[in-house]
Amino acid sequence: METLTIGPVGAGAFAFALAAGQLYIPRMRKEQGLPSGRIFLVAWVLVLTAVSLAPWSPDDVFKAWAIGFPIGLVLGTFGGVLWVRSALKVHFPERYGQR
Repeated sequence: METLTIGPVGAGAFAFALAAGQLYIPRMRKEQGLPSGRIFLVAWVLVLTAVSLAPWSPDDVFKAWAIGFPIGLVLGTFGGVLWVRSALKVHFPERYGQR
């Protein structure tokens, strides 16, 4: 079986999705009056982590995650905050629209 190679960009993309989803999902569910969906968040983290680690060789994973993961977390956190703010303005303009 061939081993695929994941680079720092791939690890960064997984980390971005992890961070942005962790911010967006609970905040939007809270605004809609729904429970936080912790089971969904745990599944989100486990699936993205498993997909990112599954077919790669250990040395490639270490190199990619040492560089890409921290960068992806920072960018994903910033992107998640912007995503939440814009979604709140669109879905709840009476509360979060122009002030």
